[in-house]
Amino acid sequence: MSAIVLAIGDYLSRRIDVDPNSVLLQLWPYNEVYLRQFASSPYDSSEIRWFFTVVSCSNVIWLAFLCWKVFFELFRRDVQFPRIKSAAITKYILLFFFSGWLLLLLFGLVTLAGFGTQAYGFVAVTFNWSIAANASTIVMGEMAFLYIGAGVVLEFGGLGLRYWLSRTFGCFVVETSDPQRRQ
Repeated sequence: MSAIVLAIGDYLSRRIDVDPNSVLLQLWPYNEVYLRQFASSPYDSSEIRWFFTVVSCSNVIWLAFLCWKVFFELFRRDVQFPRIKSAAITKYILLFFFSGWLLLLLFGLVTLAGFGTQAYGFVAVTFNWSIAANASTIVMGEMAFLYIGAGVVLEFGGLGLRYWLSRTFGCFVVETSDPQRRQ
């Protein structure tokens, strides 16, 4: 979906007004960093308007994903655990939970840095690139990794909570069918 937003960015920038006071612009907190940095940038105002429209609209798509993920985690019924306590399940859940937090931390810091003077790969933006390349990097790299990290944290945080509830209160426990009990 973000690639589609990038492809139709010109159309969107003519139809959607993203000014410094708009809610759409404020949904992506890093836009404030970009606003300060664009004051002395080599880009013209139409390019900057296109950039903020594309980044803000892509952010709305990722926020919709995150809202769906929260709703899904709250109402999911497909998770059950064995009656016995398992250290492997605990390690698995904690590994992915903290991996998600690591993604959030790393890409949060990279994104917070904003535009640099040199490019450091696929996830760093620079004034030496075109504004389209920078928007693509933010939308397809930084934003994607941040929201995927948030999704992983929600997924495994929800699993961890369910696992704790199964150990503490017996919720979400698989009832095994013992063939000897039936007879």
